[in-house]
Amino acid sequence: MRALLKHWGAAIAIGALLTLLYLFIYVIMQLESYALLVGSLGIFVILAIAMYASQKKNWYQK
Repeated sequence: MRALLKHWGAAIAIGALLTLLYLFIYVIMQLESYALLVGSLGIFVILAIAMYASQKKNWYQK
């Protein structure tokens, strides 16, 4: 990622995000009984973070 982005901070952030994603998927695969509940809560949290991060973005500006 460092070679593609030319910034250490962005490369570390993407690496951390991918690590968290793979950890989340691993945990869901290990939970047999609660996989649907944990997956639904995880998707809800991800959606809430995305909505909060993009709330000040002006989507109609050219």
